Amino acid sequence: MVNDRPRRRVVQFGETGPPAEPTSAVEVVVDSDLRVTDVVLRADWRESVGSGGLGEALRTAANDALAAGLVEQPDHRKPETVTRELFALVDRDLERYERQVLDSIHSALAVPGEQGVNGRIEVRMSPGEVTEVTVDRCWADSARHTEIRAEALSAFQAAARRLASGGPGTIELPSSLARLRELAGDPAALRRQLGLS
Repeated sequence: MVNDRPRRRVVQFGETGPPAEPTSAVEVVVDSDLRVTDVVLRADWRESVGSGGLGEALRTAANDALAAGLVEQPDHRKPETVTRELFALVDRDLERYERQVLDSIHSALAVPGEQGVNGRIEVRMSPGEVTEVTVDRCWADSARHTEIRAEALSAFQAAARRLASGGPGTIELPSSLARLRELAGDPAALRRQLGLS
């Protein structure tokens, strides 16, 4: 059963909606697909974080939420026995895949971030990580927390849409690795593939 309810930045899963008063100055909520669904600022965030630290606090909160969400995702990979030929094929494809990942990382670093609706917060993302959040400090000094929430949420969502649209950073898994992943999720099929049953 998949839990589609939002998850808070702190590892307290299954709660619906943000808390009345966040435990941290800044919290980010993600859903089961690891999409940012909410940004919560404590009323006194300026005293504890300040406008100069808001970008870093948003980045940290988002990455904490993503990491907590990844921990909750089921892992179905339980391969039993594998032949030398399968290892050789996988090793070759892993080396090729590693080169593609490194190339993608280098090209992703050159990609501009996505801004919120008012252009006051910019978010840069790579698969599974928020790499940078930049906040207009002058604006943040006088903005209401509801304005910051809306701007941050729209920036996170715009960056996620860009990443999902297949821009830099999207790499197709080699066919042998895709097949191995499929077999790892089905031990009976793996045994048949290896001629063990």
